[in-house]
Amino acid sequence: MAKREARVTLTSLDRKVDRLDKKIDGSVDRLGKRSDRLDKKFDGLDTKFVRLDGRFDRLDGKFVRLERKVDRLDHKIGVTSDEGKRHASALFEQTREEIQKVAEGVAALNEKVGALVDRVPRTADDIDLLKLGYRNLDRPVTHLEEASPSPRRP
Repeated sequence: MAKREARVTLTSLDRKVDRLDKKIDGSVDRLGKRSDRLDKKFDGLDTKFVRLDGRFDRLDGKFVRLERKVDRLDHKIGVTSDEGKRHASALFEQTREEIQKVAEGVAALNEKVGALVDRVPRTADDIDLLKLGYRNLDRPVTHLEEASPSPRRP
């Protein structure tokens, strides 16, 4: 078999270059369209990022305001807590003094009740003696009444 020699002519090369040029132009056009679509998508993403950035800025502002409120509440709680402690301490001291007074009053009453309890048996004994004395006083009068004649009636 004989080898066929390929002859390259200027015309054939020109046709091949034209075909390659068309292919390249088609590929460049397709790439251009894809690039345009990507640009549009990137523009859309840029818009979304700008909106998200605005949202983050607003959230940042809200967090700053929230931190300020928390700081003010912490301060109020600290002040209120200190005032509450001082007030509770004063109330405890006042209550302690009042309890001491009540305890002293109870002790004084215990002494008085003890003295009365000591006197009650003596009083009962005194009453028993008085009853005995009155009974004895009554005996001579009763004896005289029995011995005397009954009174006459006019």
